Amino acid sequence: MTRAQSIPCSDLMTHWRLCLCFVGIYAVLLAPLVQAFERSSSGLQVFYDFHEVTKEISDVSGHAKPVTLQVTDDKAIRIDAGTLTVTRKTILRSQSATRISDSIRLSGRVTLELWIQSADIAQDGPARILTISPNTSQRNITLGQDGSKLDIRMRTTETTDNGLPGFQSEEGALGTELTHVVFTRDRTGRTRLYLNGELHREDNIPGTTVNWDGSYRLALANELSNERPWLGTYHLVAVYNRDLLPDEVQRHFEAGPDVRATDLLAFNEPDSGPSKPAHLFNTEIAPLISRHCLECHDASTRKGRLDLSSRQTVLAGGASGSILEPGNAKASLLWEIIESDEMPSDRPPLSAQEKSVLRQWIDEGAVWATSEIDPAAHRQSQTVAQSWIRRLTIPEYIETVRSALGVDISEEASDRLPPDLRADGFRNTAYSLGVDLSHVEAYADLAEAIVDKLDVAKFIRDFTRESKPDFKHFPDIIQRLGKWLLRGPVETDESRAFLNVTRAVAEVGGTFEEAAALLVEAMLQAPRFIYRVENQRGDGRAWPVGDYELAARLSYLLWGAPPDRELMKAADEGVLYDRRNISAHVDRMLKDPRVRQRSVQFVSDWLDLDRLSNLRPNKERFPNWDPELASDMRTETLQIFEDIVWEQNRPIWDLFNAQVTYV
Repeated sequence: MTRAQSIPCSDLMTHWRLCLCFVGIYAVLLAPLVQAFERSSSGLQVFYDFHEVTKEISDVSGHAKPVTLQVTDDKAIRIDAGTLTVTRKTILRSQSATRISDSIRLSGRVTLELWIQSADIAQDGPARILTISPNTSQRNITLGQDGSKLDIRMRTTETTDNGLPGFQSEEGALGTELTHVVFTRDRTGRTRLYLNGELHREDNIPGTTVNWDGSYRLALANELSNERPWLGTYHLVAVYNRDLLPDEVQRHFEAGPDVRATDLLAFNEPDSGPSKPAHLFNTEIAPLISRHCLECHDASTRKGRLDLSSRQTVLAGGASGSILEPGNAKASLLWEIIESDEMPSDRPPLSAQEKSVLRQWIDEGAVWATSEIDPAAHRQSQTVAQSWIRRLTIPEYIETVRSALGVDISEEASDRLPPDLRADGFRNTAYSLGVDLSHVEAYADLAEAIVDKLDVAKFIRDFTRESKPDFKHFPDIIQRLGKWLLRGPVETDESRAFLNVTRAVAEVGGTFEEAAALLVEAMLQAPRFIYRVENQRGDGRAWPVGDYELAARLSYLLWGAPPDRELMKAADEGVLYDRRNISAHVDRMLKDPRVRQRSVQFVSDWLDLDRLSNLRPNKERFPNWDPELASDMRTETLQIFEDIVWEQNRPIWDLFNAQVTYV
């Protein structure tokens, strides 16, 4: 990706890095277009369908590092097509579950999904159905049976190491029949338990998952210490690093227990039969009802005793009786009052397109993909879920280099990088921040110039525990340096690519210092340095921003610069989602002089003051015009802004009403 250094491997490394550059940027540009399969691809960490069981239970999630379970006593289990029955005390355990725990620790979200059938309801302890733990008093998460109740214990920063206080189902929730169980918790702590597709209980488990222990193993049918056996039948087990949404839970339940990994792609194809009406409801009908109906007809207002917020209450009707005849719009009172523009009242009627969609939905069976409509998920514009990948603007690039490496590259960057295009009145509009070959070449030149100005040996010492680091310490250096320069933890593929840079230098006899310089140069051209990259689910729904992403949003909004060490520490600890913490950081950041400079950049863009540099008025009408006058006009405008907003701390509307100016 970078230009050749004056070391023996220059030609090889130049070719290799140019290839890496194009592949990396191409991948980043395409990232938002990749669609995740709804059934189990998005966030899936492990998936056991029990169709291939010998001495091992295969993880068929498709991960490069599957979490295989070892069968300790094959005489204690009975295997049928797609099921595994535990008939006596045993344990099915992994060698490691580090990948799962680390993933959930970073995401702050988790889902356990199982199709199970308990042998009897006298099992307690709680008997371990699924656990990630080492013994009976420590765990990351455990799903167990306590009589006829399900017991979930999950470690957070607000619980004990044993996951207490726990989360339990109601008495009698679990019997000996086949049951679909989904436990899910989002980043805010909202926790839900679904049984057979229906919400059974909702509560809150406070805290974050930053204290999850990566050394704990995953096990089924017992505790790792072999003291909490469970007897019963497994049909399906899945673990996600995100919270499944209600309509996903419903679709998974409707898919049934016998879903093989090889069937998942077919199940999730957008055009497969069962998903069409569900897709129509989620994307068209639920938003329509939220926008036009729920203000008067939700569970609390129930105007005319009609509640349109849930499937059950819609079918029950209102004061006028039944309002919906699935499969027959003409016979449905709901359609009649909508078609005649009788409803909604006191506001514009539905558009012809909205009416057409509503009629189509009713005629096709009025399928509800969820038991209830959450209006908060639909009342806002659907575009709020979109997050563009943002290339750093030239000022942001300059400040990012200065803040992260202590190097002033302003003159070189301003001369070398193509100017940022103005779109919708600003130069940081995401869709206008493209990259072409001239950008790629400029970033390569600038990376080399930055490294030339940098005391690499001194800089690298901040990212290693060793007083005299050598090549064997690069894996640790890459993790620490990468988190700082790329504004978040380094992914496995990224780490491997950066490590290849240092190995290539070693293979041709280069020094540690040369390898370190080349490593920094490569990171400065990585997509995650040049872009502000955020995780994308790819299924169109809003995806809560991650801790490091939130830190970057804050810092680039206020400073036009990367997160400082205090913000990164808060992201490491997972505390930025706490309102008190984030408010404290904002107060701290507002005292930084970079905020003032960032606001001046905003005003300059807002009022398009840069146009003064190229303005050439008619010489006959404005004979005294010259570039110096244009510069003074720009300075005067910015000075009045800084005086009112920063010196006097007056409301921003005083900019339009001020009785003074600077001349």
